[in-house]
Amino acid sequence: MMALHAKDYYVIPIYPILFAAGGIAWERRLARRTLVQRNRAYAFPIIETILLATGAIVLPMAIPVMTPQTWFRYTRATGLYKTSTNSENESSGILPQFYADRFGWQEEVDQVTRIYRSLSPEDQKKTGIYCSNYGEASAINFLGHGLPFAISGHNNYWLWGPHGETGEIHEYYDSVVIAGRMNSPLSMPYEHRNIYLVRGRRKDITADWADFKHYI
Repeated sequence: MMALHAKDYYVIPIYPILFAAGGIAWERRLARRTLVQRNRAYAFPIIETILLATGAIVLPMAIPVMTPQTWFRYTRATGLYKTSTNSENESSGILPQFYADRFGWQEEVDQVTRIYRSLSPEDQKKTGIYCSNYGEASAINFLGHGLPFAISGHNNYWLWGPHGETGEIHEYYDSVVIAGRMNSPLSMPYEHRNIYLVRGRRKDITADWADFKHYI
């Protein structure tokens, strides 16, 4: 999987099995040595303490256990600020990806809700919401209330199709207006973008749906 340049976290579920197997292998190997066997009662607690202490130090680099402000202070004090990795192909901005990907979604939904509610009832009936990736579409569908089901050509969202939308949501339209802006300072840089209100697509989107496919 790694040779195919897949995400490193795809193989995480196998780690507990490998850790357990490795622990048994090391215990059996050490048990064959008389001196180590005699001192094992002292050696193992020391090793465990070192592992726990090291894990506690690097834990904020793996999962979000701190607020952003606390994380900034902690990583700068420990020299870990620029050691974070990014599993995406884009830069992650001021926060590492595992933090940045958690910001900006509610702001996006609030903006789209405001725009949708500003439309006339007639326009609302024929309005669709097209998102450039599954994160944006999922935010609309999970956090939004009273909004049309968001569609996207990204990954599995493409398989689910345009949900009956006919196309007032993309290029080749009669008019376009920048109606909002996604600009959360802590989110991923590629999530800083305009929200467009477009009207009058000249071709039914279902005919072009194959061209919307975007898999990564």
